[in-house]
Amino acid sequence: MQAKSIRSQERAPIGYWAAQEQYSLQDLLNHIVQAEKAGFTSTMTSDHFHPWWHDNGFGNFTWVWIAAAAERTKRMQFVTGVTAPLHRYHPAIIAQAFASLDVLYPGRIGLGIGTGEAMNEVPLGYIWPKPRFRLSKTKEAIQVIRKLWYDGNNQERRGGVGEDKNSSRRTPEYDWQQNVEIEIGDVVTVWVQILSKFLIQLLN
Repeated sequence: MQAKSIRSQERAPIGYWAAQEQYSLQDLLNHIVQAEKAGFTSTMTSDHFHPWWHDNGFGNFTWVWIAAAAERTKRMQFVTGVTAPLHRYHPAIIAQAFASLDVLYPGRIGLGIGTGEAMNEVPLGYIWPKPRFRLSKTKEAIQVIRKLWYDGNNQERRGGVGEDKNSSRRTPEYDWQQNVEIEIGDVVTVWVQILSKFLIQLLN
């Protein structure tokens, strides 16, 4: 009876992971096509500037790969894991890029947002800020992205995101009513912590 009740339950979807540091752009495109044929319906992919290791790692630009992968698949959904709106990515550029992707591939593009990692910012000459500042800047960036997507009209802010409020910056008008998903970095952090505890218990 127990086995029968388990089989009768709806299967939980299992997503595919596309590691941009581990494979070349072309190999990952081939993998994603095969993944969809095998029955996968969603893909999370890393969004890094620098790979995790120095030897034989790849530095693929994830946004370009998502566009190419979505063009080569029919139903696969994509989400970044994760995009960090700290220094190298301005939130207005993120909003523009993912709204554009959603126009081309409606309902298939997701934006995962997190507080980032030093290896993606420091090589570009930026100072790695403390966790409290990164979290504050990430929350502010999410507000900017949401306003550009859903509020429309001109958005005016005093200073850059997380910067001096005495200077003025005016963002061009965008009226994107797109169905792009945001995942808060705190959720990703909790998920990683849960996995870490599970692995520790498993190893012990």
